[in-house]
Amino acid sequence: MAPMVDEDVRWTNFVNVTLAGNALRKTGGADNGFYDGNAVSQQTITSNGYYEFKATGANVERVTGLTDTPANTAFDTFDFYVNLSEGGFAEFRERGVYLGDVAYNAGDTFRITLVNGRAEFSHNGVFRVRSATATNTVMYASASFSLLGGEISAARMGNISGGGCAVNPSQTSVNVAAAATVVGIDINIGAGCPWTIVSNAAWLTVNGPSSFVGSGVGGVAVAANTGAARTGTVTIAGFTFTINQAAGTPTCVPPAVNIGPGVLRICEQASWNFTATVTSGTGPFSYQWFKDGVAISGATGTSYGSASASFAQAGNYSVQVRNACGTATSTNAPGNLVVAGLTSLNPTSAGVPASGGTGTISINTGANSLDTSCGYVYTVNDTWITARRDDTGGSGRLIYTVTANSGAARTGTITVRNASGTRSLTFTINQAAATVTCTYSINPTSANVGAGGGNGTVTVNTSAGCAWSASPAAGWLQVTSSGSGIGTGTFTYLAAPNSGAARSGVITVNGQNFTVSQAGTTTGGNVQDVIWTSLVNTTATGGTIRKTGGRNDGTYDGSGVSTQSFSNNGYYEFTVGGADVERQTGLTDTPSNLSFTTWDFYVNLSEGPVAEFKERGVYLGEVRYKIGDVFRITVENGRARYSHNVNIILTGNATTGGALKAVAAFSLLNGEVTQAKLGGLTGGCSYAIAPTNASAPASGATGTVAVTAPGGCAWTATSNATWLSVTSGAAGNGNGTVAYAAGANTGAQRTGTLTIAGQTFTVTQAAAAQSSPDVTWTQLNNVSLIGATLRKTGGANDGTYDGSAVSREALT
Repeated sequence: MAPMVDEDVRWTNFVNVTLAGNALRKTGGADNGFYDGNAVSQQTITSNGYYEFKATGANVERVTGLTDTPANTAFDTFDFYVNLSEGGFAEFRERGVYLGDVAYNAGDTFRITLVNGRAEFSHNGVFRVRSATATNTVMYASASFSLLGGEISAARMGNISGGGCAVNPSQTSVNVAAAATVVGIDINIGAGCPWTIVSNAAWLTVNGPSSFVGSGVGGVAVAANTGAARTGTVTIAGFTFTINQAAGTPTCVPPAVNIGPGVLRICEQASWNFTATVTSGTGPFSYQWFKDGVAISGATGTSYGSASASFAQAGNYSVQVRNACGTATSTNAPGNLVVAGLTSLNPTSAGVPASGGTGTISINTGANSLDTSCGYVYTVNDTWITARRDDTGGSGRLIYTVTANSGAARTGTITVRNASGTRSLTFTINQAAATVTCTYSINPTSANVGAGGGNGTVTVNTSAGCAWSASPAAGWLQVTSSGSGIGTGTFTYLAAPNSGAARSGVITVNGQNFTVSQAGTTTGGNVQDVIWTSLVNTTATGGTIRKTGGRNDGTYDGSGVSTQSFSNNGYYEFTVGGADVERQTGLTDTPSNLSFTTWDFYVNLSEGPVAEFKERGVYLGEVRYKIGDVFRITVENGRARYSHNVNIILTGNATTGGALKAVAAFSLLNGEVTQAKLGGLTGGCSYAIAPTNASAPASGATGTVAVTAPGGCAWTATSNATWLSVTSGAAGNGNGTVAYAAGANTGAQRTGTLTIAGQTFTVTQAAAAQSSPDVTWTQLNNVSLIGATLRKTGGANDGTYDGSAVSREALT
């Protein structure tokens, strides 16, 4: 046979792969990187010719090329092949030896051309590399896959010498009767040409060997058909052979069905189930359950029930069964479901005065109570409550007693359960507080902290039952634990680092003021947004710098440097923005050197996400972070202190006396540093505000603050209190004006601050008007107090005035 010039690859010997059109894809087997999917061409080439394909399908690893041992699917024995990795790189290899690689995209075309037995690899028509050796053996195209969805398509071979392996079937289909039979399919093919037979239908099975070499007969066993006419296929020697089977003659017997059990007597919330048993009939069957003669939506299984019985589920159940030739309804006694148990408490709660008292709870077990095992038990959950059972007269009830209360208002419960423990109801008792006069004191009443921030503990002294809460009036002060309590207790506070002048703030505890005085710092003056310059593969806006160009493979080729600098004392602050990718940023006195391991002080932000604090490449410590977190490197007398979200993490060891600039480096696209600021800058910017404080009424107020600064000196205005807001002038350059608003105050007097151009502006707001307290009733006689309601609950009911109470408060 004369060599063919060019044709599509005719794949055979399929293992865990499927051929759809001209696409060969892994559709079965393992999906864990194990190479268990492969196929081989029927055609061959020798010395001169080519194999071409496209990389399509899922972006997973697969291997394809030319081999002279098609029975061996270990791809590292292939003579010449392309290894397509998940990383988007194609490696060219010769019997496992690496020759070179190229980046590729889905749909790219690869070709391996044999020229006098030596392989030349090309990608999208561009020559890439040539093999070191030549071969004159017969070469087959082969493909191997390790992950589902791996695919190659449009595979072609040119100057083919193996056309003798082509199959030109004389018959591609056969019609058979409904009875079981065996079909033989003759395959005439060249000697030495391998081929397989694979069934594509459950009722067709390979009868005899499933793989052959050279001409042969593939056998297919056809199962008997008892249903409608059907069509199935087998894939034999790379082509599809169709078997059409005539319809069978089904035998159908109408169904009969019973239901069991006949009667279920259960407690509420217990599980239950009725089962349908088909006693005769021809399947398949369909089922429909009924309750009290009404079909139950979605109840179409062989059984029906519930994991938790309710009274609404009680009733008579039946099932209807249907097949191709009839319908039957359960003929034995219908399934009767009886549900019994605890239903409700009356009442469900009660209010009791501080002096104590008694009361009664009625226990309702429902009209369907047919099983004494569905009775009830009770548990008193608080030591100041006792209860006893009283079932006289045939009705269930509990009589409870509440002791006198000498402290704060309290709540207790009695739990009533059914006997099986599957349902419980709660009776709640709310007892009024004893008369207590609450006074408060704190120790200490003040504290001094350094500019770097600090924390401490304050003790609140008060009587048992007296509630208190601690509220900071300055945004830089936080109550970090135990911000409220009852009786004597403690709370802890945290003062954030101070980048400006000395300041003071107050934490108020029930009318007592704890004052924190914080020193100013030499490192915070002259604060400016970082002006980024020397941009490489980055863009910058305001204090934000982001990698927008260059490589995206972990190579550090994006950077920027601040135009501003400071010496010995100052700080660099930034917020983590953009994508969760690795980046480096910090301070250096050699900004021309973008090798971050030489930077004086910096933070290594990994994808972990872990932030490592480093000095000239030396690891100091680390902390976990997320996008939006704020970091600060404060330099005092040339030594760095590292903070994360205002918390000081550690102080470094190295010192520097050079002029420090902010610097950032990026290895992946969309890495970002935002809201970057430098404080303590060298450059002549100074700021003043007027006024520095203001008062506001409880109803709220607005005002303005004037900023004085040289031209070109940038500044910002931010609020440190939730009730204060900057309404205009949040950022400026040179002289400007900031407008603010104070919200209405519904509590005690409070103080808040704005940070404007690095200076502190303080607003003190008056307290809200106090409302009248509720009446505290005492000397209760034949009356009960329920919340704030006084009600006659005892004594005569004939018009005689024998119920009374007196307020504890008095008017003058």
